[in-house]
Amino acid sequence: MEEKNLTEQESLQIITDMINKAKNDYRETGVSALLWGIVITFCGLVSFLAYLFKWELSFDIWILTLLAIIPQIWIFIKEDKKRKIKHLDSDALGAVWIVFAVNMFALTFYQNIIGYTTEHILKNNGLEWLEKNIATGAVSTLHPFVVSVSSLYIMLYAMPTLITGLVKKFKPMIIGAMITYVCFVISCFTDSGYDMLLHAIAGTACWLIPGIILYKKYKNATAC
Repeated sequence: MEEKNLTEQESLQIITDMINKAKNDYRETGVSALLWGIVITFCGLVSFLAYLFKWELSFDIWILTLLAIIPQIWIFIKEDKKRKIKHLDSDALGAVWIVFAVNMFALTFYQNIIGYTTEHILKNNGLEWLEKNIATGAVSTLHPFVVSVSSLYIMLYAMPTLITGLVKKFKPMIIGAMITYVCFVISCFTDSGYDMLLHAIAGTACWLIPGIILYKKYKNATAC
């Protein structure tokens, strides 16, 4: 068989087809963004309503954010297996979201344990935080806590979203991250109850809306 020499135009066409194939092979499904958007928005709204109407929740609703780490890892592995062509930026962004999930766990652990650790250290040194009720004269022990730790969560939300938006040049995520940073600044001047509403706003702006947009684009692209 004689080897066929490709013309310049044919070579360019093959290269163009390969580039288009690579571009079309990877489509962001938006599932990860939807997952975190739904969880954070839901937890924020429930916590805010509980604060507003003095509800007594039987468990910490924010435990759901820890449970969301499991499907996040599963989604990353599943979507990675579907890709026929590997993209360096996709692998890097996947790592960013995994690190975000781990940091969410670390910060939640810190928030729940640091008060008791501080209390234990103070007692070992013969110190204790006490609160006296002016009306009744009753004295109760206070559990130390980090002021406005919820603000740190809001700031953390913006990090992976802004990185993803800048790398993928996806404006809804960039705008969502900027809105989240504004929520972070506001949260530094509000009490923890209203911080929960800011969490819900940040979750909606950061992930829920961009996730819906990405998912619709993915469905439209795969339907063709």
